[in-house]
Amino acid sequence: SAGIAFKQSNNGSVLNNTITTYGAGSDKHGVYLRDSSTANVTVANNTIRTDGSGRGNYGLELLGNDHRVDGNSIWTNGTSLNAGIDLNDARMIVTNNVISTHGSQDSNYGIYHTGSNHIVINNSITTDGTDYNDGIEFSGTNSSIINNTVRTYGSGVDNFGIGVFHAPDSNFSGNIILTNGTSSHGLVMRDAVATNARFIN
Repeated sequence: SAGIAFKQSNNGSVLNNTITTYGAGSDKHGVYLRDSSTANVTVANNTIRTDGSGRGNYGLELLGNDHRVDGNSIWTNGTSLNAGIDLNDARMIVTNNVISTHGSQDSNYGIYHTGSNHIVINNSITTDGTDYNDGIEFSGTNSSIINNTVRTYGSGVDNFGIGVFHAPDSNFSGNIILTNGTSSHGLVMRDAVATNARFIN
């Protein structure tokens, strides 16, 4: 279920809304751009809360290209695999959001990044759970992750500020990262391919 969903829609806007989703089961979305042909949607200045009793609660899940996400307050909660913002496809700009991702189990992410040519700047991200909670989970190409403040908390192991799987031609710079938990690190390369990647934090 989703508070607001777009499918095969272009040049839309989601502005100045308060969006709350909750209930039993999994896969709750505050805003869901659900088709890779969707383009040029702006999601700005919203308050978004997804609070499901199961897994997979997303503040924003974005497919498509050329979207802008700015100035939102995003709070998610559930068991596991919850994400504040899930980025897919290409050329999205994510700026000035406050993201808080919670879970009673593992694998809760502030921003889950796949695709290419994304820009993620000046966001405040907090995650918690048990194990494997990352502020930013990154797998993509030619993207910029700059000047974000990331805090990851977990009662178990491997809670990383930024977890990188694949990052050719990407830039990570100016990020402030605080982590908590056993074997937790600010920035970790997980089986990563990072040709021409730049890390200055």
